[in-house]
Parts: sequence; C-alpha cells; structure tokens
Amino acid sequence: MFILKQLRRKKKCSQTDLANAIGVSLRTVQLYEKKDANIPIKNLTKIAAYFELTIAELYSYEVNEEGIIYEDPKDLQLTTHNVQTIEGGRFKLSVPLISDEETRQFVEDPDSISFLRALTWVDFIVTSYDGEDYRAFDIATDAMSDNSIFSIPNRAIVLGRSLKLEILAQCLKQGKRVFCIIVYRKQILCKEVLGFDEASNNIRCHSLNNSPEYADFDIHISEIDVMFEIVKKQF
Repeated sequence: MFILKQLRRKKKCSQTDLANAIGVSLRTVQLYEKKDANIPIKNLTKIAAYFELTIAELYSYEVNEEGIIYEDPKDLQLTTHNVQTIEGGRFKLSVPLISDEETRQFVEDPDSISFLRALTWVDFIVTSYDGEDYRAFDIATDAMSDNSIFSIPNRAIVLGRSLKLEILAQCLKQGKRVFCIIVYRKQILCKEVLGFDEASNNIRCHSLNNSPEYADFDIHISEIDVMFEIVKKQF
C-alpha cells in the first residue's frame, strides 16, 4: 500500500518501528508498502490501529499510481469487501460468501485474501456502515431454526461483521441479543451468545432449536479464531 509510507512519514516512524509494532519482519513491511500488497486481515487491523485509523479509512487514503487520493470512505473497493453509497443514505455491501463447500479452506486460513477474492460475492443493503470487516456465510444447519423472528434457517445467507471480544462483552452487559458466526476448532458455528464469563474466559453458546442435539455449551475464548456478529440475513 502506497499510503503506508506517507502515514509513516507523518507519524515520523521508520519501517522498523512499524514492523515491531505489528509483529512482523522489516522485509514484510517493505513488501506491504508496494502496490497491491497482499496484507492479511489480522496485520491490516494492527496497521490501521497503529495509525489510529479504521481499515476503511486506510483504504480511503490509499493513492493509486497516478497519485490520486480516494477521499470518500463510503464508496470503496476494499480487499475483503466493497462499499457503495446508494440513495436514501443506505449502503450496498458486496462481500465474499463462505459456502458450506468452502468452509474447510476458510477455517484453515480465515485471513487469506487470495482465497476470499476468488469466492462468489453477494450483495446486502444496509442502513449504516462502520468500516469494520464483513463476510457472508451460507448456513448449513437447523440449529438456529425455530420459526421466530430471530430464526436463521438452513440455507439462509447471513452478513457477519467482525466482532471483538470486548464489544461482545459490552453488548451482553447492555442486554442485547447477539447472534454470531464463530470459527472454532476448524469449524464454523452459528449461535446466539448468551453470556461471557470473564473469570473462566468462556462464552455460552445457545441454539434456537430446542432439540437435545443442540444443547447449550461453553467455548473458551482461546479456541476461537474469529467471530462475526450477524447483522442481516437473507433467504
């Protein structure tokens, strides 16, 4: 990314400083500063945080080969999703779809940009956009099907927004119902999170389907690779 060099100069830090801050080698940072660099999401998140930006802002300030700066963060072609402003103050998000067939490859490396780019992408219309990272998931279970308004039936497609543990804890304390996609032990779970025990570092996972095979269970946060909060669904 060309913008990294500009941001470093503004912050008066070296490539070594940036490398140390995000936990990579100097050579890696040098590669990241090239055009069309393939930067894993986990490192892109660290870079954005280091410069006190969101990932969307990071890309909105990126310069192309003619030196033009993209100034509108609401109309972006990002590495892992695209955002377009549409009428009525809404946004069209185009995101990669993790289908049941692609689950195994996704859980092996959730941050693989080359893999995500090669997937089928689907569109969602949303009323707000916060610069977080988004994915779409193909639901292949009846665990969350109960015919209520919260039901997420088999073959539904859900839009997931990246979810940090501290935000999850805050939402639960506020009494918000949180439905998540959880990448756990090389599998993808679709669950409602009922609680987070800070003493044991366990989250309680719940299925809407009351069948005995979908009983509640706990997951230790150390076993979670990534979480996405479900913000929309379509059938």
